[in-house]
Amino acid sequence: WCSVLGGLAFQKGLGVVHALSHPLGRFEDLRLHHGTLNGLFLPEVLRFNANAKIEMKTVSNAVGGVDPASFFEDLLVALNLPSRLSELGVTESHIQSSATLAATDHCVATNPRPFSEVDALNLYRRCL
Repeated sequence: WCSVLGGLAFQKGLGVVHALSHPLGRFEDLRLHHGTLNGLFLPEVLRFNANAKIEMKTVSNAVGGVDPASFFEDLLVALNLPSRLSELGVTESHIQSSATLAATDHCVATNPRPFSEVDALNLYRRCL
């Protein structure tokens, strides 16, 4: 039953956070944790999507009325989790080879605003 619910959740769409994480997971030498990457990317993706036609006020209310991106940045620090890709061994070379894959990942289709290879590279660099 849980796998069915999980599958249904995936059908809803995961957006750019997951699209950025997927390509980096292919580097076996880095052994990157998908959930850690998702958390690391979340603040910058929230900023990227801030001008999209989504209810950011709802997201803000869910985190106590503060800026959602700042809230999740602070949470990463409070939980002693990495907040930069470089802390995980990711380099410019890794992100260069991942940008195209991220931009064409199936999760991009459900993002609230268009997402390109240039956007992927910019977000990767902001998180490096």
